[in-house]
Amino acid sequence: MNPRRQYGVTIAVLIVAAIAMIVAYGATWITATVPVFRGEVTPTRLVSLTGSMLIGAGPAAGWVAAACAAGIVATRTWGRTAIGILAALAGAAGGVPAVTFILSRGPLVDEALAGDEALAVSGNAWWAVAALSGLAVMASGAVTAVRGRRWPSLSARYERKPHGAGMRAGGAETKPGAPGADASAITMWDALDRGEDPTDGRSGER
Repeated sequence: MNPRRQYGVTIAVLIVAAIAMIVAYGATWITATVPVFRGEVTPTRLVSLTGSMLIGAGPAAGWVAAACAAGIVATRTWGRTAIGILAALAGAAGGVPAVTFILSRGPLVDEALAGDEALAVSGNAWWAVAALSGLAVMASGAVTAVRGRRWPSLSARYERKPHGAGMRAGGAETKPGAPGADASAITMWDALDRGEDPTDGRSGER
């Protein structure tokens, strides 16, 4: 894969994974049935626990990953290396806890319920979405850290020459030092002295 295509694919994966991580941590991971009154079996109520309630650092990791995507576009060479490392760390901060959630679900649910006893607990697969998106962010960050210095930079595209630089009176481009370049500059100054616009292509027609 050539550097330009690798650059585009990596940025796209990073953005999609960051958004998926944010959405996953905002979704309900656990629905617990708890008694309305402590110490009583009935009546009961349902409590929904989102990923952010169970793993507080998850959403922040997603937002950091999204910011890294913008940072990669805005930087070059060693700056991309540093941002790639940061993105990999953000992916680990959001993905690894989601992976271990399935192994330590009980204590996390008890902590989030703040003392309420869960009579029944049901979960879904949003934790897996968070885990996979975190791993994708990690991979994108690692690729950026290793290969980002070789990727093209968008900033050079917006570098422009001063208006009218290197142009003859008729609009043709001239190189600095080429015959006619000095004459073109003198012609433009003469037009300005007469109060005319030297860029309208009609100055000097008298």
